[in-house]
Amino acid sequence: MREVRGPFPLSGLARGRGSLRLVSRSLPIRLSPEQQAVVDYPLLPLRVSAGAGTGKTTTASYRMARLVTEEGVPPERLLGLTFTNKAAGELSHKIHEVLSGRADPLREAQVNTYHGFCAQIVTEFGAVLGMERSLSIVGPAQTRQLVKRVIRENDLSGLDNTDMFYLPGAIIRFSSSLADHLVDPDRLDETMLAPGIPLLDGAQFRRKGDLYDYERLVSSVEKRRGMVEAARGYQDYKRSLGVVDYGDLIVLAHRILDTEPQIAQRIRDRYQAAVADEYQDTNAAQRAILQLLFGDGFPLTVVGDSDQTLYEWRGASLGNFRRFPTHFPTVDATPSRTLHLTLNRRSGAGIIHFANRVKEEIGSDTPGLKPLADAPRSRVTAEWHPTFIDEAVWIAEQMIERHREGRSWREMAVLFRKTKDIKGVYRQLGVHNIPAEVANLGGLLVVPEVVEIHSWLKVIGRFDDRVAAARLLSGSRFRLGLGDIRILAATARRVPAGVPRSLLDGLEDDRFWDDLSDSQAEAFGRFHAEYRELLGICQSRSAGEACRLILERTGVWADVESMSDNTRLSARLNLYRFLELAEGWSPLEGQSTIGGFLDYLDALLEEPSEEVDAARLSDEDAVALLTVHKAKGLEWPVVFVPAVYGSNFPSQAVGGYDNPYRKTETLPWKWRLDPPPHEPITAGMDASGLTGLLERTTEEVKAQHQSQEWRIAYVAATRAKEELAVSGAHWYGYPEPTVRPRLPHQSEFFKLAWQAATGPAADRDLTEELERAFPPPPRPESFANPAQAAHTPDDLFKEEGWPEGIRRALEDPDWIAGIARQEGVEEEYQTALEDFSGLLFRLPDPTPDTGLQEVSTSATGIVTYAQCPKKYFWSSVDPLPRRYSYATRRGTRIHRQIELHHQGKVPLLEPEDEFRDLTGDDRPIDSPAHPFDVFLNSRFANMKTQWLERGFTLRLGEGFLVRGRIDAVYRTESGAWEIVDFKSGRPPSDDPHEARLAQMQVYALAVRDIPELGPAPDDLSVTIAYLGGGGLAESPSAEEAGADWLAAARRRLEAIAGSIRDQHWDPTPSTECRGCDFLQVCPEGKAFISSIGRTS
Repeated sequence: MREVRGPFPLSGLARGRGSLRLVSRSLPIRLSPEQQAVVDYPLLPLRVSAGAGTGKTTTASYRMARLVTEEGVPPERLLGLTFTNKAAGELSHKIHEVLSGRADPLREAQVNTYHGFCAQIVTEFGAVLGMERSLSIVGPAQTRQLVKRVIRENDLSGLDNTDMFYLPGAIIRFSSSLADHLVDPDRLDETMLAPGIPLLDGAQFRRKGDLYDYERLVSSVEKRRGMVEAARGYQDYKRSLGVVDYGDLIVLAHRILDTEPQIAQRIRDRYQAAVADEYQDTNAAQRAILQLLFGDGFPLTVVGDSDQTLYEWRGASLGNFRRFPTHFPTVDATPSRTLHLTLNRRSGAGIIHFANRVKEEIGSDTPGLKPLADAPRSRVTAEWHPTFIDEAVWIAEQMIERHREGRSWREMAVLFRKTKDIKGVYRQLGVHNIPAEVANLGGLLVVPEVVEIHSWLKVIGRFDDRVAAARLLSGSRFRLGLGDIRILAATARRVPAGVPRSLLDGLEDDRFWDDLSDSQAEAFGRFHAEYRELLGICQSRSAGEACRLILERTGVWADVESMSDNTRLSARLNLYRFLELAEGWSPLEGQSTIGGFLDYLDALLEEPSEEVDAARLSDEDAVALLTVHKAKGLEWPVVFVPAVYGSNFPSQAVGGYDNPYRKTETLPWKWRLDPPPHEPITAGMDASGLTGLLERTTEEVKAQHQSQEWRIAYVAATRAKEELAVSGAHWYGYPEPTVRPRLPHQSEFFKLAWQAATGPAADRDLTEELERAFPPPPRPESFANPAQAAHTPDDLFKEEGWPEGIRRALEDPDWIAGIARQEGVEEEYQTALEDFSGLLFRLPDPTPDTGLQEVSTSATGIVTYAQCPKKYFWSSVDPLPRRYSYATRRGTRIHRQIELHHQGKVPLLEPEDEFRDLTGDDRPIDSPAHPFDVFLNSRFANMKTQWLERGFTLRLGEGFLVRGRIDAVYRTESGAWEIVDFKSGRPPSDDPHEARLAQMQVYALAVRDIPELGPAPDDLSVTIAYLGGGGLAESPSAEEAGADWLAAARRRLEAIAGSIRDQHWDPTPSTECRGCDFLQVCPEGKAFISSIGRTS
């Protein structure tokens, strides 16, 4: 939380914000004719369209300096505005440098951020609104804490108060949009909340998808009422705490200026000219404030680039820059002029030519960039790789080669579209001994040394964080395996009197220590002692103090100092950045605590990954790793842009496009200050007209999103001076490959780079060319343990390393025993050898090699095949596009609510990235009771669970695996087990192939066959519980799964497995075809539906 006190000079907020790299105080630079025209422009409103790298900040500073030296404007009567603290500091410094020796150094131009300028207005004149003179401003993370409190403590119309993943962010975005367009939630009346949507019957829509779009429209309007209630509650909490957020600064400043015109005139009279930098990033409310202050021909110069508008997701208005000439006309109402800066001073001709090609994809209306006559040579390269590991290794090798040629590490950077891709590259830079600095928080929290301190904070501040505890126990300091941790988990699961316990509570149980081996006891003992010590000394400590204590007591600094030079530098830079974050954080209320800091980190990670302010990099010689958004305003001689694959860069719209007809949190167009051209919905529309309007609107917002993504690509392309390397790979994901290659896997951005690298050619089919050049390799088994690029020398095995030591030990067992004698550890060696030998003899015999390639599917896949083999083929073998899956989203939420109901009996270390087995029976329904309420009133709510959300892998015959996750296994008083699968919809009206029973057959065999799920009692039953329709329906209901039932189930499932292995995809049409996503491409299905339609 920041505190702003007033009154104060505006320049005060711009100074002292971090370190700045000073430029040489030599003679002024030689301005281009374009720049000189801007500098010499008379005192009139002016728009400067400045392309990337054209020196816009320099031009703005020279213009302000000329107004002082040539026009006689006192420095203190010049106002400079920009968007970030970094940019404000840079502009202030450049003005001071240009005026050095030509003006009184004690008289300075006032430079501030837009928010800082509004803060001064509110603190100086807020008394007219009954406000205090000091402001406490909350940041994004503290905002999220307040919004979660609103959700917990209020019943919001139409919104799910249990959804703490999506809902907080949606409410924050909605509240922020209200402020961006000066909409007061307290003043929204019923006419605005209940727009005229036509009331239509489902039978009026020709296609099911059209009806679904209509239902989403109605739902978004109904839920928006709950959003408004949440925004009002958020406002009330801020008032009760006496705090404001950044949106409030804009709203309050506008209210003061709008209601008290004399105050606006008083502020205007303080200045003779103003320059607003980065104007393309301002929102509609900020523009309205500038109009109140500096309209009517005031000499306001705005500088920006519409092609670099990156922050539309947080309110930036592209129309502000494009419509400046009419927003700020001259005194005689003539639209103000526009001057262009096109001479790029940063990059060579090759990169500039590529950037101009990207501008064409944006649909830019600005002139293309031009290189300097003596611009450095530059090139664009494009490389494609089998896997992301190969890609990261290639980047590391290229950096090493450039470093050998004389480049410093800090002259290179890696820019990412998404934070998730940083981890893989960072890991390989470490393997290749390249120092690296991570500038994004999301990327910082995957750096190994930061992961460890973050995990310690979690186990100290959150006793029940099992993932953090397991990560520490299995890490390099304690080296315990999952089998060891499983023993601890089994102890922790002995829950007395129904009291939930955490994983680490098992350490306090004397029974845990009884059966441990000496090595296990030693490792667990060291962890236990360290944990108890840190738990004691970190109590009542601030987050920063706790971090320093953890680093000291766990020996991290000593470990860092023992690293090689470059690895040590990387570790220190990233630990210092994390410490700076911890020490700079303060809570809304009370003292800084570990728990509060962890909540703060969680909140930051839940915010959009594209952070607004540009990165502040250290002066150390290290490669920078950061997102494109954080790189805005920065430059490097060599820039790598990885992970440029389809749907990643340019990116798909996460969570859908910003369409108010579909997304509840998107502000309706009629509420906005700058609504785009759009067709309004009227109450008299019929189904056909409404469907057409919704389709056109979807295409329009999709095009807007694509343009936004190409602007991000343009920023990435223009960060490089001499070399831009664009790359991608077929396979991504960790530890298991998750991104399936679909040809063409290369994105349109990569194709442009490929063209730039290989040269243009007429009639060139890039898709076919790339398919031939880079055919996708087979799916890798795992990325968790890739092959080492080189073997690290070992103290015992010298330069050959441990792999050679293993080979020699296999050839001559006495050789390794001799080394143990030499080192004085022969007894320990023999004990370890006996323990390991015993473990090997306890392993099951290996499955004989049958020559069959292993095939796997999911339990849902078995259900799908039982319904129709052709449907399975189009779902899993050669997937076709499918409709939006409401089933996955709704069903997952219901399952999560049931899991929370049974909190305290969750199994340890189950994979968190697997989808639950959801089918069409989780489809949306109109019900008088919520499915979770039905569960709470059912017999299952108070039953004892044996397993809950339990994952498994079942082997059916030779080489066929079925993976799945069982919702619940309940244990009755008599000791019987009941396997239950919950569905959030109604029971199907018809199940001609008994497909749903196949899912329960899989679960029953898994419970019976897999040792980790058993031993199951003889009294076993299965139930499918349907929670939709207003009441519980069970079909089957506690059906006994005896020996004969299980034998029949095995025969059926093995037959299905054999058919899948033999690739039998013949369709089996039935009434299920009515709801099939693939009906329109299935002749057999259409014929069947047509036939039953004719006979009915």
